[in-house]
Amino acid sequence: TIGVGVALINYLTQSLTAFLQFTRLLSVLSRAYASKKRIDSFLAKETSLQNGSKTSLDGNSEDMYVFSSVSMGFGGEANILEDLNFSIKKGEKIGVFGATGSGKTVLMRLLSRDYDPSQGSILFEGSPLSSYDLTFLKSQVSYCGSSSGFFKGSIRENITLGIDYPEEALLNALEKAQAKNFVLAYEDGVDHEVEERGSNFSGGQKQRLLLARSILSSKPVQIYDDSLSALDAKTEKLAREAIMGEVDKTILLVSQKVSSFAGCDRIYVLQDGKIFASGTHQELLENCSFYKDIYEIQRRQV
Repeated sequence: TIGVGVALINYLTQSLTAFLQFTRLLSVLSRAYASKKRIDSFLAKETSLQNGSKTSLDGNSEDMYVFSSVSMGFGGEANILEDLNFSIKKGEKIGVFGATGSGKTVLMRLLSRDYDPSQGSILFEGSPLSSYDLTFLKSQVSYCGSSSGFFKGSIRENITLGIDYPEEALLNALEKAQAKNFVLAYEDGVDHEVEERGSNFSGGQKQRLLLARSILSSKPVQIYDDSLSALDAKTEKLAREAIMGEVDKTILLVSQKVSSFAGCDRIYVLQDGKIFASGTHQELLENCSFYKDIYEIQRRQV
């Protein structure tokens, strides 16, 4: 009968729908299992950075860092850095300049031991960098990038990172970083809310807050990796002078602006992962055509 035919069609349609849902479930489970295997294999990998045991500085060496035939690559055909040999003395103000892709950031990451070199050795205070306990080493080296490193919380929490600093020290760091005025302009001041990744601040504001974090930490080695790029000329000059005024700190400044290196004791010019030239700002203007050409271009733009 017609009724039996309709009922049969309905039953078959419902059965087919259930069967299709079951097929989709199997497909999802299959992809999930493959993803789980890849995640498990990643989590099972051991870090290539082996933790050392040294938790103190001997203080006998005049050099903060010594690079001996250091090369760094990530498995490609060519190394990012090639055969670096130089030293950085305690309290020196070092500038690092080079074109995009010349290896400046990789070099800074080697100094803070985010990577180990592919070849060669790095000494820190006279001992191999790899011999230090990583937690202790991070307490000696401050790395300040250009804009990343913010989390949801207050300005105070993002700058102090949970360490109980005196209020005067916090305000002093904000002042040196040229951030005090805009921070205290908020009704809640240093307790003003920071959104995830600092999305409620401009690029220049974020850089000044990161500078304040690094200055407040007062670590012996302070690395500023293109940390002034979003600041206007006047603000950058004031912040740079405050950073360079830390006489007892070893400062490493990476910048694309040649004028930023005027107060550096020594400047290294990187080209294709190698040290192309080194010297003071004035020496490089006289002896390095690449450095001088960039300086003249930037000065005309200003």
